Amino acid sequence: MPTKLRTGTGCVAIKHKMLDNGSLSILCTELSEMLRSGMLISEGFSILAEQAEGDDLKPVYESICRQTQGGAALGAAMREAGIFPEYMLRMIGVAEQTGALEHVFKALADYYDRQERLRRTIRSAVGYPLLLFFIVLGVFFVFLTEVLPVFDRVFAQIGATMLPAAVVFLNAGLWLAKAKWWIAGVVCAAAAAVLMIRGIPPLRAKASDRAAALFSGTGTGRKITDFRLASVLSLSVSGASDIVEALAMSDEFVSGFDRDGKVKRSLALVRQGESFASAAEKTGLFAPVYCRMLLIGERAGATESIMRDIARRSEADMAEAVDKLTGRIEPAAVMVLSVLVGLLLLSVMLPLVGIMSAL
Repeated sequence: MPTKLRTGTGCVAIKHKMLDNGSLSILCTELSEMLRSGMLISEGFSILAEQAEGDDLKPVYESICRQTQGGAALGAAMREAGIFPEYMLRMIGVAEQTGALEHVFKALADYYDRQERLRRTIRSAVGYPLLLFFIVLGVFFVFLTEVLPVFDRVFAQIGATMLPAAVVFLNAGLWLAKAKWWIAGVVCAAAAAVLMIRGIPPLRAKASDRAAALFSGTGTGRKITDFRLASVLSLSVSGASDIVEALAMSDEFVSGFDRDGKVKRSLALVRQGESFASAAEKTGLFAPVYCRMLLIGERAGATESIMRDIARRSEADMAEAVDKLTGRIEPAAVMVLSVLVGLLLLSVMLPLVGIMSAL
């Protein structure tokens, strides 16, 4: 439930959990359309408050509406609500100074829509292998705790002994059978943690970052990083007054995944007089083909539109890389499972075959 807090200005701020990427994209789309139709921003939030009847966000929109009607800056009013990400607030602050709120809200809508698709892509790339892994563990658990003990009793009845490898697996199965309730508790705790993380957007974003880090050093990881950099830079370029300001804003928010400091080094080169395209090529900020696109865009005075195109293309490249990765994981997992189960069966069946052939 939301809680009310008294602020230093005497206004009541409603404290909610942070909005997720999907909600932010929808909100920014609606605000962009309202501004495009000629509405004042306070009128836009008044309409949002009316539409949010019965929603926890209604008092947030009403508070922003009142403050903007009273002359407060939109960025300050939204910051007080405590549910909007810092990067969004910074972009809105810049847009208020340049008079480009409609344009920036549209760019923010595209940005958060891309971030939501990225989260789903990473979830698919990590979730599918994890699902296969747990299926393999489940098959082994059943085999070790239920199947092997049956063979052990059969061997005891006919006076035969199991191979050493089978005995090791049997002992492991007996231990797992005794600890099954502990294992069930751990699984339930892990499931509860996953559900908690999914329900809290900041934690979900951190989990997505950690999941993306699993691919670091691979071709897929590079595609994911390229897309994230292109998305942030595309948004910054659309809202900033010049490329230096765009790179400076981006540098503050990409440290979590720009581990090589490409944005920071590009910013340093641009401040020294290099063009954005030249700096991007020297630092490896983008793939060579994108650097050439950026060079053409700079010469044509269309850097913003080229950055949007680079973000779209890098998203397609990332999706293709993830699809290829998951396509390779499935047959590999099936092969590993088949080999392991086959070895287990052989360790059990070979003594039986030897006994039957001796009869």
